[in-house]
Amino acid sequence: MKTASLISRRPNFLKLAGALLLATFSVAQTVPAEHSFHASKAEVEKVLRDLHAYSGGKLPILDGFVEPQENSLDHYERGYYQYSIQLTSAAANETLVRASARITAWYSDKDNPRSGYRVLPSNGRLEADLFDRLQQELSAGNAASKPTAANSAQQSSLPETPSATANPASVFSSSRSVPPSGRVRAEAANQSAGADDRRIQQLAQETRNLEEIIRNQSHPDNLVSVKSSQTPVLVKPLAGAQVLFLADAEDEFQLVDTTGSWVHVQISGISRGWIERDKINLPGESAQKTPSAAASNPAPDQVKPEAFRPTREETGTFPGNWAELRGKTVRIIWVDTPANDSSPQETRLSFAKALFRKKFPELSQAASSLAGVVIVFDAEDGGMAAATMAALQQWNAGHLSDNAFWKQCWLDPPDAFKGDD
Repeated sequence: MKTASLISRRPNFLKLAGALLLATFSVAQTVPAEHSFHASKAEVEKVLRDLHAYSGGKLPILDGFVEPQENSLDHYERGYYQYSIQLTSAAANETLVRASARITAWYSDKDNPRSGYRVLPSNGRLEADLFDRLQQELSAGNAASKPTAANSAQQSSLPETPSATANPASVFSSSRSVPPSGRVRAEAANQSAGADDRRIQQLAQETRNLEEIIRNQSHPDNLVSVKSSQTPVLVKPLAGAQVLFLADAEDEFQLVDTTGSWVHVQISGISRGWIERDKINLPGESAQKTPSAAASNPAPDQVKPEAFRPTREETGTFPGNWAELRGKTVRIIWVDTPANDSSPQETRLSFAKALFRKKFPELSQAASSLAGVVIVFDAEDGGMAAATMAALQQWNAGHLSDNAFWKQCWLDPPDAFKGDD
């Protein structure tokens, strides 16, 4: 009886051992990576701030940045990372940097209560990338601060005292001498002052370069951020409407439109949701203009040519249900639409035609794996135009007329393109 009892308990022991092993592995993943740098703590911290290492950022994809998961990464979206960095002075010019990346992403589950943000273990790629960039910046600064060989040779060739070049027969040949230790200290002080000046000039130039990059950097100016955690994102702009999910503090979404006390946001892909206005921060409150306000007061040079404006592009799975492209990889082009896009100068179909014509040559050469191109009109009433690469090729080659080409395309919903060409 005892033998049978032990045998029946063996699976429980195996489960317990497996759980302990998994817990040990999870703890091991939280150990930060560390690297020693030949620089002072202040220099390392300044470079880290210049690299915006303390700010965190979004991950375009999770694959390649996190450890393999039990659930497919296709269920995760809106990846975000945040570094935890600790600096320790090992010596006067030696700093130990410990860094770990905390990666979070929204997990979508068929069982809605199981959906939510989850923490994923980093595979070390983000930490290694941070160390590489930090080393490059520190090496560039050290190289710029060192005197060149030519300058060193020129300094060594200069006479230390007037007597060094005096005529041996001169009555002044017995000029006073300078103690060697004093000359060494003076030269060291001069070289140190020169290195400091060059370092200051280099840092000033780097600051100007970074400011120029920030001014020229293309950053979305239509993102809203959530004020506090557990903020509901609803299906409709109505109190008591179905809750899609609960957003965390500082989550960002692309602004689609504002209606009264509600804000319409893009969640992911073609998914949309509504958030109460007082629970989010709009981008640039003082300079913010809603799409309706921008349409009523457009800039003089943007009335006609900017009726539709491509905002971003991405490669992904076809978001619609058209049999020709269902489940295939396509190029998705997002287009910002005005509040009232019925202007005869720029109809949706004519704009899609021009954009298809413009994008096909570069896409056909850059990515042979693409099955088609999709244009998404980012408006409350939606609107997508999709075409296969085969149809685009025949049309651009002149083998298809415009009418024949549109018959091979997918327009959804068709009402969004009524009255167009």
